[in-house]
Amino acid sequence: MENSKMVLDVNEKPQVAKWIILAFQHVFAMFGATILVPILVNSTAGETVLTIPVALVTSGIGTLIYILCTKGKSPVYLGSSFAFIAPLAAAYVKGGLSGAMTGVMVVGLIYIIFATIIRFTGKKWLDKILPPVVIGPMIMIIGLGLAPSAISQIGLTSGTEVEWKAIFVAVVTFLVTAIVAVRGKGFLKIIPFLVGIVTGYIASVCVGLVDFAPVAEAAFFSMPQFAIPFLNYTPNFSAILTIAPIALVTMAEHIGDHTSLSNIIGKDLLKTPGLDKTLLGDGVATFVAGLLRRTS
Repeated sequence: MENSKMVLDVNEKPQVAKWIILAFQHVFAMFGATILVPILVNSTAGETVLTIPVALVTSGIGTLIYILCTKGKSPVYLGSSFAFIAPLAAAYVKGGLSGAMTGVMVVGLIYIIFATIIRFTGKKWLDKILPPVVIGPMIMIIGLGLAPSAISQIGLTSGTEVEWKAIFVAVVTFLVTAIVAVRGKGFLKIIPFLVGIVTGYIASVCVGLVDFAPVAEAAFFSMPQFAIPFLNYTPNFSAILTIAPIALVTMAEHIGDHTSLSNIIGKDLLKTPGLDKTLLGDGVATFVAGLLRRTS
């Protein structure tokens, strides 16, 4: 695999100022998707299944677990997977919060089992089960399934009045991000999301879409309400069977993400650190996320 001549390679450490800027971009880039999953799950289930603070903390803990398992050789952030939205809501209806989170833990265990098998047998057999022709459409379906959410968030839904301000901000943000990503030079080229988010926020302020009152009223610090691990966990096999099969979908998503990232950075992550290690990190992180669920 040819090197893509990146501005910063995987193992390189940028200057402190650039490091901070890149860290902010990572936070902003992951934030929308990571908090959107709990919002959509709760909307689908009709009740509060996931809370945003717990989702953010477990996402951070999961990423650190992944980094340890891959020895820092794979530049991946572990966020919320959109593939879990419908199964998690359905499992909650069948088995409550405890049953749904136990199902998430089982998905993590399935990852760990597959990672162990791959470690000793290699991954050629997995390539036959999940070839590119299967992985590609599965990832496309997950992404395209979210298109209605993106459209509705800018006010383009049937039966509602079109708000030109939201559309204006969406277009400006998209164009700035795309232009910087395609035409940007040097360090600017690797921070298109940060530039787009800042530009979009300024545009939102200019057209009066930003309400500063909730910010002034919000608490500066807030502690997530975690449950004590394994306490009051009542497995519900119906809920587990609802979620467990999603492991195959998310593993396909995992392979597709790492394959795409390999092409970007010019390093085959499925060989180094290896699919067994990346799956192990993802699996342990998923198990911990289910373990540290919110309190009822």
